[in-house]
Amino acid sequence: MNETATPIIKRGTAWLLVGILLIFYVVSFVDRTVITIMIGPIEKDLHITDFQMSLLIGPAFGILYVLAGLFTGTLVDRFPRRLITAAGVALWGAATSFCGLSGSFASLLLSRIGVGIGESTLTPAAHSMIGESFPRKMLATAVSVFTTGSVLGAGIALVAGGAIINLVKSYSHISLPLIGDIRPWQLVFLIVGLVTLVVTPLIFIVPEPPRATGKAGVSTGDTRVGFVPLLKRHWDLYLALPVGFGCTNILVQSYNAWMPTFLMRTYGLNAAQAGMALGLLTVFAGVVGQIVSAVLTDKLYARGMGDAHVRFHLLAVTVSLPLMLIALTRANVWEFIAASSVFYCFTWTFVGCSGAALQLYTPSYLRGRVSALYLAIITLIGTLIGPPATAWMTDHWFGRARIGSSLIVMTIATLPLIWLVLLRVCKAMRVLHANPVIEIVAPDLTFTSRTGSAHNVSS
Repeated sequence: MNETATPIIKRGTAWLLVGILLIFYVVSFVDRTVITIMIGPIEKDLHITDFQMSLLIGPAFGILYVLAGLFTGTLVDRFPRRLITAAGVALWGAATSFCGLSGSFASLLLSRIGVGIGESTLTPAAHSMIGESFPRKMLATAVSVFTTGSVLGAGIALVAGGAIINLVKSYSHISLPLIGDIRPWQLVFLIVGLVTLVVTPLIFIVPEPPRATGKAGVSTGDTRVGFVPLLKRHWDLYLALPVGFGCTNILVQSYNAWMPTFLMRTYGLNAAQAGMALGLLTVFAGVVGQIVSAVLTDKLYARGMGDAHVRFHLLAVTVSLPLMLIALTRANVWEFIAASSVFYCFTWTFVGCSGAALQLYTPSYLRGRVSALYLAIITLIGTLIGPPATAWMTDHWFGRARIGSSLIVMTIATLPLIWLVLLRVCKAMRVLHANPVIEIVAPDLTFTSRTGSAHNVSS
């Protein structure tokens, strides 16, 4: 079986690129998730409810992240990706800093929208550049190393944010030159936003990866399949896959938004203790799980398991979600950490393998748009349903002290949906893997095989 064309950039340069993109992903998750450890003080100072807070955490960020991302995907396929990445990093760093200057629900809402718009540039550009820099059999590993940034960033946000809040909690306000008096939570936003601005120029250390013009053994011709025809013909991969993983993202976003508050309300932890517990759990379990999952998936795929990227995830949710239900009922915080660690190790880290699965069958000239659509779907499903639905149940059904009950309902309701959708995706991936296809080369969806012969699949 032939691989994709040999990457033009050197292996060391390719991994340096992944390292820089990893740094950006770390700071992106710090900037987007640090708000979750500061729910209490923000609600108190701005006089808002859990549901309003959920809007700041989820939809305010997610909706514009999605809409801007669809536009960004088109730009990524046509313009220099390093410039697009740098502009996005600078924008979300500035918007995070403006969160630190917000004194009302409306101004914080607008700042969170800015964070979403800026961060929408990163993943489409990263997937496109990584896809051009590594062979197929290494894609899951390369993409997963990049997406460990979500694990590291979320962990850093929880640990550092909680520590800063706890350190300065005795101060009603802090005075800064030129800015004046601000609250402790505003200081956290200012710090993490400025760090993001500082690292922005790193992307220019590496060259722009050359775009592939074809695949090994493939004659691409002058016509290429369009984005919409690709989706219509293979909806059970390009649409169903993000819907299925979007159902997982419902739980990921619910837990991300409300687990720190759950620890504080259920076990009486302060912000620093909750941040330390969750931060260390997500970093150690998440990093190990991300890399182990990717390496195992790549090995299974190399041995002929065409749906390895999705089948591994189905196994992970089947084992980890029942354990998470047990964790949410434990009276001891250490029992909670032990039972929930499997979820954070193998399910919470789904983004790397799911993103790599799409890149396996996506023509190089459509990678930005396919990645943007994938992100749009999983983000919309996760952020619009997860945090708000959890908060609504807490406000109207269970009460503030029983947020764990809301998380239990979300978990039970979502597991069957994940299985229902992703089983269909597994079938689609096995069909594509069995058909010796490398790249779509014409509007009639004629594929060129690894042996060089054409296969028309439009009938």
